[in-house]
Amino acid sequence: MQGKLKVLRNVFIPYKKNKLKLVDIIFNEKIDAINSRYKRGIPWEAISTVEERDEFVKDVRSFYYDSSYELIDCGYQFVMPGSIDPRVHLVVPENNDFDGFKNGSLSAAYGGVTTVIAVPSVTNPGITSSENFNEICKLTQGNSLVDYAFWGGIDGDDFYKNIDMQRKVWDLAQTGVIGFYAYLSNVFESMKRINYDQMRNLGRWIKTTGLPLILHPEDYEMVSQKNYRAKRLKLNDRNTFYKIHDEQAEREAIKNIIAMAHEYNSYVHISNISSLVSLKEISGNKKGNTRISVDTAPHYLHFNRTDIKNAETEVKLKTIPTIKNDYDVEALWNGINNNLINFIASDHFNMNPEKYKNHEDFPGALSGVSGLQTRVSYVISEGFKKGRIDLETAVNLLCTMPATTFRLKQKGLLERGRDADFVLIDLWNKTKFSEKDLMNKYHYSPFDGMEFELRILRTILRGKTIMSSDGNFEADYSYGKLMKQKNRLF
Repeated sequence: MQGKLKVLRNVFIPYKKNKLKLVDIIFNEKIDAINSRYKRGIPWEAISTVEERDEFVKDVRSFYYDSSYELIDCGYQFVMPGSIDPRVHLVVPENNDFDGFKNGSLSAAYGGVTTVIAVPSVTNPGITSSENFNEICKLTQGNSLVDYAFWGGIDGDDFYKNIDMQRKVWDLAQTGVIGFYAYLSNVFESMKRINYDQMRNLGRWIKTTGLPLILHPEDYEMVSQKNYRAKRLKLNDRNTFYKIHDEQAEREAIKNIIAMAHEYNSYVHISNISSLVSLKEISGNKKGNTRISVDTAPHYLHFNRTDIKNAETEVKLKTIPTIKNDYDVEALWNGINNNLINFIASDHFNMNPEKYKNHEDFPGALSGVSGLQTRVSYVISEGFKKGRIDLETAVNLLCTMPATTFRLKQKGLLERGRDADFVLIDLWNKTKFSEKDLMNKYHYSPFDGMEFELRILRTILRGKTIMSSDGNFEADYSYGKLMKQKNRLF
């Protein structure tokens, strides 16, 4: 380990359920040791106020460190592993109308995120071949404050060309993509949908690589039929959009995804779960040897269509699958507690709202929610602090499960030998979030005005501070490192 060892002194870290441990963390680029300061786990309710915390730590002994260590006194705040956001839309190359890696990675750091996995549908060229992957890696180099990886993309149009698709998939697997991303309905023009037969072929081919196939669940035929009827009746309003993109289209796609996963024992990940009926479909089938993982996003956990009165807020929430009903929101939180949902992604896509988020033309607005900077704050505040989930679950959703699911072996846990990725959080403070505070290219968010019951103080990536709320840090966009995944083909 190179350089002077640092010590995060006086920090609470997650332990079991709603218990914490009081420790010092010794690190450089990697975690060297975690020195426990108190033998037992500490219940959150015993230190949930500043007064209770200060009374508790008053008689706890401190360790002595000599001058060979750089000491960082954290004042008995909370530290968790750097968060991993496994689905973000960051445009490559940089574009005036959308978040790229520079703004996106700065926003990530302010939101407690140290690693992002970028989707392949908003890069130019799309990451659908080994050649395109290498080009995008060159374009991204020197533009990220956080560590990053890429999904490989599957363009449905490629199945109709005179190319060996199986060989193309295998070649892309060897570049180091985290897995493969495909759409079952037409969400992005740059990456056309695949049909169910093509999905089954992919399931067979990708299985041999050991990498996951992530699928965006919406049934194309159901959506197309409803869209056709709406056009014939000249219906083009927000309610029609919700009826076209309803929970039954999501459920039908999930049913087909699960059937393929069982047939080939393929490793599949289902993104953007938003409804009760989808969870019921998953609940009855997420078993056996089939490797199925599932995610949702904060906007699905918080908003429902009936309580949105403001058209400007609603267009910020336009996404596919759509936000649903209050009982769907409740079902998603229950799904987390019943281990049906593995983690929470932001599905971040920040764009020029004047061009793409016109609230007077909801059906014509582009889909996508700006959520990279608010994801950690939302999950801990609305999940743990509001009693919906315990602290251990919150950290698993944000850090540990994305790392485990996608085999990011240096990330996601506070243990010796892992990357020294930390988020220092004040759990005893509150922050009123304003969209004006976003570090994204465009400052809008459906969470504008919301009070989060915490404050993110510092983000550390591989031992280096990449964000400090006091402004005392250097934004070095050459520091973020490209992570490549190994496959088992050769």
